[in-house]
Amino acid sequence: MPPSLSLIFGPMLVGVFLNCILYGVLTVQTFIYFQTYKKDKSHIRAFVWYLFIMETLNTGFDIGMMLEPLVFRYGTYKFA
Repeated sequence: MPPSLSLIFGPMLVGVFLNCILYGVLTVQTFIYFQTYKKDKSHIRAFVWYLFIMETLNTGFDIGMMLEPLVFRYGTYKFA
């Protein structure tokens, strides 16, 4: 008998939900930063852009990681 899907993917799905919430917070903070600190040095602004882009990619990969087994393979027991 295969293990329960809720035991396998439940904690990961909760983590992805929390990551998406925190990504929203990061988006607002990034927007406020660029509205408030327009005269910061260019390397600091570039670093903020880098962090925002990397977190965007991370959130997209996390969503894709949950989308594949829970949506595309829904109803099957082949996870590998």
